[in-house]
Amino acid sequence: MKIKRRTFFGAAAAAAAGLGAAESRLRVLGRVAEAATPRPRRPGPASYVPSLCTQCDGGCGVRAKVIDGRVVNIEGNPLFPVNRGGVCPAGIAGIHAVYNPDRIRGPIRRRGERGSGEWEPIGWEEAVGLIGQKLKEVRAKGPAGLVVLDGSPEGLMGLLLRRFCTAFGTPNYVVDRPAEEAIRRTAHYLLFGMRDEPGYDLEHSRYILSFGAALLEAGHSPVRTMRAYAALREKGGAKLVQVEPRLSATGAKADLWVPLKPGSEGALALGIAYVIIKEGLYDEAFIRDHAFGFEDWVDEAGITRRGFKSAVLEEYNLDYVSRITDVPVSRIFSIATSFARTRPAIAIEGCALTNSLPDLLAIHALNALVGSIDVPGGVLAPQRPPVSVLEDPELDDVARGGLSQPRIDGARTAELPLAEDAPERIPQTLRGESSYPVEILLLHYSNPLYSHRNAAGWRDAWAKIPFVVSFSPYLDESAAVSDLVLPDNVYFERWQEFSAPSGGRFAVFGLSAPVVEPLFGTKQAGEVMLEVARAVGGKVSEALPWQSYPEFLEWASLGIFASRRGSIVEEGNGGVSWTELLERRGWWYPSYDSPEELWKQLQERGGWWDPVYYFGQWHRVFHTPSGRFEFDSTLLRQEVMSWAERRAAEGGGTVLAEARSILRRFELSAVGDLAFQPHHEKAFVQEDEGEYPLEVIFYRPLALGRGRNANQPFLQEILAPHVHVDWDCWVEINPATARELEVANGDEVEIVTASGRVRTRARYFEGLFPGVLCMPLGLGHTAYGRWARGLGARALDLVTARVDPLTGAPGRSLVRAKLVRV
Repeated sequence: MKIKRRTFFGAAAAAAAGLGAAESRLRVLGRVAEAATPRPRRPGPASYVPSLCTQCDGGCGVRAKVIDGRVVNIEGNPLFPVNRGGVCPAGIAGIHAVYNPDRIRGPIRRRGERGSGEWEPIGWEEAVGLIGQKLKEVRAKGPAGLVVLDGSPEGLMGLLLRRFCTAFGTPNYVVDRPAEEAIRRTAHYLLFGMRDEPGYDLEHSRYILSFGAALLEAGHSPVRTMRAYAALREKGGAKLVQVEPRLSATGAKADLWVPLKPGSEGALALGIAYVIIKEGLYDEAFIRDHAFGFEDWVDEAGITRRGFKSAVLEEYNLDYVSRITDVPVSRIFSIATSFARTRPAIAIEGCALTNSLPDLLAIHALNALVGSIDVPGGVLAPQRPPVSVLEDPELDDVARGGLSQPRIDGARTAELPLAEDAPERIPQTLRGESSYPVEILLLHYSNPLYSHRNAAGWRDAWAKIPFVVSFSPYLDESAAVSDLVLPDNVYFERWQEFSAPSGGRFAVFGLSAPVVEPLFGTKQAGEVMLEVARAVGGKVSEALPWQSYPEFLEWASLGIFASRRGSIVEEGNGGVSWTELLERRGWWYPSYDSPEELWKQLQERGGWWDPVYYFGQWHRVFHTPSGRFEFDSTLLRQEVMSWAERRAAEGGGTVLAEARSILRRFELSAVGDLAFQPHHEKAFVQEDEGEYPLEVIFYRPLALGRGRNANQPFLQEILAPHVHVDWDCWVEINPATARELEVANGDEVEIVTASGRVRTRARYFEGLFPGVLCMPLGLGHTAYGRWARGLGARALDLVTARVDPLTGAPGRSLVRAKLVRV
């Protein structure tokens, strides 16, 4: 298992040279705009307009170069604090999102059978009237019959949809997040008491221990983390260690790559914790003042409980951990001592390979052990901008009755008590006997027929939903079998904001007005929902009183003005700004003196930020029952014991027996106190190891992100230079494993699991754990336009559709497979 950096980057350079030779394809790329806009290009003066990139969830600020009303180039906005002028390849490719000839030109209504491809254009007024009438009919029968599946929930658009659903009376506003994000949020909830993902002060850390986090690829905000990586290298002395079975770009740029068996990341974290505890290297002051459940403790009933310290020392000695992970004992000891002694140090959870909640808890426990929570260079409480807050909408009797119904996905019920959302569970409910029918499904940037593991279940259940509406700008797999498509403007054509946590120290509110006029007869989804609310009328209309989406955004900015903090985004190099210096001394000196002036400057410069982070405000950091970091989760204990007492009272048995039964239903093999603490769980394996000798893992290429960018030709062109692949799929295999299987580099192969099979080509990659296959996510579309349809294979066809009863996300599993030459 050796690979030289020169070999890795030599392959990338060779692939880049190959791109230059693909003359015919590059000519296609140059004609994208012409294919969508047949009018000739005319020379003229250039203007640079601030905007926000939505190619991923990172929230970068960009500037669009506009000539003759057309975007001709995209660059980073140097004022915007998330990326400070940086932009990634996906950001540059945003031009192809605007001028994609496969965009839907305006609202369309299904004319033939679902999936027949027969559509008829419909005017916006008629489309809004149609959906408004159907919503009124549903509300009269039972408002819970409306389900909204939101694949882009962060920020104010998600707030608008959630408020609409509340006023309408449906409990079924369901967020369609990637599985790994849902599990990270649950882990943060159990340890910190809040759902938002934590921030990381990467720029000021001295030791970053990354468990599969895609810091330099398709992570949460790749440009921000790339800038943080550059800052670490500039100041020197900082170290990056990447733990993962496959050598990613992050691993190639790290000081140390630690290959290990897939699914064993949590075990390695606990082995590291063992050394830190055994050697007395943990932060005693933090443990004493800000942690719960580390030492053995006595509960309210007088029962002595085993703490995390005792559990780790008894369960996770280095010989045991080394056997599980295949990482040598000496390497584990070295990493542990370096991590504990080189502070501030951060452990980052990114191991979405098995979707294991206990593993993520174990990784986060390392931050608590070394006192790296709410300190410079450590884990931070997420910072949101102080936008205006509305009181809950006034409800009528119909809404109150609908909201009393159980959710269609089973989240926050006895079946999935900790789950925020469980969209993968909806098909199962639809196929069974729900307490009410689903009458309308509204999709906002959600494509379950492609992106869900249970896509086949969705296809079977689709016929039970009478009316499906999609806001997709393109005919993706789900929009193609919808009944009404209301195409959203793409991001350079619409009003939008970024108000999610930045992932770092600062709060940020990004704003962009349309850069160019809409190319076609499309309309911003928020604008449409305000019109739909007025069409429904009554309390629904009253709950959304704004006459336009820009008016809604301007109202939100009033909270920023009232907060008397922060400033319009300003020049900076990542150091201390004037805003921070003044604010820390109790001064606020804004460039605006009225809400109207704030609104004007937000449009001109692209956003507002507050660079000040106040450390030591522990009420912001921990929202657990103990007010501390919980090595032993009180929230999980309360949930289990509440249901156990209820079932015991109903005659099921003793409370203890019922609690054990509930833990088994949560698929936790750990017993006793260990079940409520960070620990390692073996992943579910459906396939027989004898018949399926290989393991399969997956990753997200930077070019494709979550799969939404697969219809942009520039990104298909730069797909995988490390294995010399573009415009196609592949499976990576270690050359030694390939020789054992008599598979040559480039052979056409079939990957077979108990859940499905896909056909692709084998590509040798030395940076992969032996006996493991690796496939990219984001390919294998059956729709989504000419540059995505029919390219490669959908890797999720290999994965069993299981729902984790703890998180509501796809269940943790290892995928075993066999490889067959075709």
